[in-house]
Amino acid sequence: MGYAIGNDDDFVQDILPYPHLEGSTALALGGLHDFLKLLFEASDNFKNAQSLNSWRLCLFDYVETLLANADAIERQQLNELLDELPDQLNHLADATVALQVIISWLESRVEERKSSNGFLRGQLTFCSMLPMRSIPFKIIALLGMNDGEFPKIDRQPTFDLIAQHFRKGDRSRRNDDRYQFLEILLSTREKLILTYVGQSQNHNEKIPPSVIVSELIDVLRESYSVENLTIFHPLHGFSRRYFDGSDSKLRNYSQRDFETANTLNSPKSAYEKWWQGKLQPATEMVIELNDVFSFFKNPQKHFLRRQLAVKFKTLESIINEREPFELERLDKYNVYSAWLESHLHDETVTVERLKAQGLWLSGILGDLEFEKQNVEIGEFAEKIKAKKLGARIEDEVIDFHVNGFRLTGKLANCYENGSLLYRYTSLKGKDFISALLHHLVVNQVSAQNTFLFSRNDKDAKLDELVFTPDMAENELLMELLTIYQQGLQHPEAFFTEAFFAYLKAEKDRLKAAKSKLLYDFGMDYEVELQRFFDEKTIEKVLNEDFEERCKTFSTLWHELVKK
Repeated sequence: MGYAIGNDDDFVQDILPYPHLEGSTALALGGLHDFLKLLFEASDNFKNAQSLNSWRLCLFDYVETLLANADAIERQQLNELLDELPDQLNHLADATVALQVIISWLESRVEERKSSNGFLRGQLTFCSMLPMRSIPFKIIALLGMNDGEFPKIDRQPTFDLIAQHFRKGDRSRRNDDRYQFLEILLSTREKLILTYVGQSQNHNEKIPPSVIVSELIDVLRESYSVENLTIFHPLHGFSRRYFDGSDSKLRNYSQRDFETANTLNSPKSAYEKWWQGKLQPATEMVIELNDVFSFFKNPQKHFLRRQLAVKFKTLESIINEREPFELERLDKYNVYSAWLESHLHDETVTVERLKAQGLWLSGILGDLEFEKQNVEIGEFAEKIKAKKLGARIEDEVIDFHVNGFRLTGKLANCYENGSLLYRYTSLKGKDFISALLHHLVVNQVSAQNTFLFSRNDKDAKLDELVFTPDMAENELLMELLTIYQQGLQHPEAFFTEAFFAYLKAEKDRLKAAKSKLLYDFGMDYEVELQRFFDEKTIEKVLNEDFEERCKTFSTLWHELVKK
């Protein structure tokens, strides 16, 4: 619907179109549509009992549709299997049978074919375990003798009357497995090897083998005094236990595993920082304004991408398959930001639309939360409208010289009666420094106020900060440009969030800055910070130079929070 209509302005028969489909995405949607159509059609066809020939033709059609690009040999094997359907069950030729009967027959035939392949094809034979195959071998190895998997648990289809009224002499797959195990013991001439998963790969706890293996071990220990039959292998093939000779029963002939084990157990070299020293780039006399904003949002990321041309890829979050009872922080911020924009433009936001977009909680809880947030966002929007900044104007073109530097670019967030920046969340260092830089630059063109709105539950005085023209000192702008130039040489030039923590703290400012830096260092999203520093060096970067730099902006900060 969204692909056909092209917009999501309104509901169509209580369905909100999704217009963001084009190219390969539209092809994928078409494939999903065809598959679901086939799935629903098959669901209707499989509900009713049919004759064997009808089942054969029906399954042939689905094979042709779903496996058109499959390997020809594999399709031939499947076709031959379906051709056997009327012949194998000819006593039911005139009767109609349900789908469960066909599934049971197919499973049994596939198992028989798999078991009959690969037997006695050479010196080394891999095969399934079947009764009456008591041919002697020098060495027999049974793989996967895990608890709960062997002997098999009897699981019969619901229509199996024998399973419902079991009597002595009826076949039991569990008893068959026990009999096969006995046959293998009789067929072994020299060695019998039994393998099973004996340790958990999650917490390394011991896992018992199959009950049959446990019984065999008990008999050998109690009746024949045979001990220490079980060999516990390490989880990884490069474990040093395979190569240090501590256990003669452990062997590994892999050259790669041997080299890996040697590397892991060799003496560790002295730790060296990933980055040392400084770059010596040519001083930029023409500075692009967007680069300066990008730098102060995350100095380490900007240095890594701009100067070293390195960009880390972040792992995409796994989509939760369960219905959420609360929004994730980032999702909540994006929804609230779009919601605030609608309020500022006097547009109506409905809970039905948010739910249809999958952006809001369903049910009564979602309705109640919507009403609460709608009131709070509306109040936030009214605070902004009360400043009467007028209509938003085109981006301000910036091109001027300051102390030998030329600053060029465009400045957004400009209005008829001032500049406006806002975030419907708590104020962060990157927001403050962006607003300050914006104010210093725009006042080089014309004197005006810059308003910074945010939502701070713990510190209400930060909700509204007003930068006045008398705060736009050239010295502050030059200090920021100097920090930017230093930030192109090394990653320790500036730490935005630690700087903001220093300004906000009323006492022990440097300690507050270090605490914030350590907190950010432990976050998964600060991969650049973790690349440049470690636990030993992260605290040392906030030195006297950092504190002096923060003091340069302290007077401005006190003027802001007093107003």
